[in-house]
Amino acid sequence: MAAGRTATAMLLILAGVACAGFFGLLLGIADCGPDCERDGERAPVFAFIGLGVFLLVMGALMLAGVDTLRAVAWGMLIGGLLAFGATLWITIGGARGTYVWVTLAISAGDAAIGAWLAFWRPRD
Repeated sequence: MAAGRTATAMLLILAGVACAGFFGLLLGIADCGPDCERDGERAPVFAFIGLGVFLLVMGALMLAGVDTLRAVAWGMLIGGLLAFGATLWITIGGARGTYVWVTLAISAGDAAIGAWLAFWRPRD
């Protein structure tokens, strides 16, 4: 494996851990009252945690020797599903704000594109 690809993969892993870790901690320590819960103001944080997971998965797969497009596909699929599932969970709990619907739409689209790239895209 080329040194540049290894360095890139390691940086992606580091950035993914930092992003997911920071926003996970932010989610844990942020004070969110009843109005905040009802409006779904935590939903965008799930999108950033999903972004961190995307970077982490992509870097790990690239480090394992998987081709870049396949690594992007699996990263998008896993990160999108995580963000979608977490946002759906707070929606079931009663959150109904615009943040919720936007995060659901973006994360579903992200997961769908990842799934298409991983499973259904035309092969050469």
